[in-house]
Amino acid sequence: MQKFGSLLVGACLVLAMTTASFAAVQSFTHFSVDVPQGWEAAEDGGVVSLLAPGHAAAVSIAVDGAEGMTTEKLATTMATQLKGSAPVAIDGGGYSFTFKNQSGVESKSTLFVTNNQYVMITVTGSHPDIPNILKTIKDK
Repeated sequence: MQKFGSLLVGACLVLAMTTASFAAVQSFTHFSVDVPQGWEAAEDGGVVSLLAPGHAAAVSIAVDGAEGMTTEKLATTMATQLKGSAPVAIDGGGYSFTFKNQSGVESKSTLFVTNNQYVMITVTGSHPDIPNILKTIKDK
């Protein structure tokens, strides 16, 4: 699980930049995260979804088995399924790609694989709290 924590830190550093006030740390199956006041948080299987007030933006964090795939192969598979851009290598050994959701809103996913487990963080829309949410993801 130590490498999982490193992946989360790497993903957060890639995506994070500003500050905001947070209401509470919420704990989920694989990690904890600070959830800002007014945001909704829910876990369904291996996916945690955070929804901004007024549904202006969302963050989802998926953790699941990589089924023996490399980070590049899994990112390519996910991007293809979502009809997204070609994945691009990022610092820390991850891959990033963009896609549009069913409503036509652009989302950005960042994916890492270690010990046959993947973490995929997807940000949809924009909100000033998002960078700090990403900074606070902590492995259990």
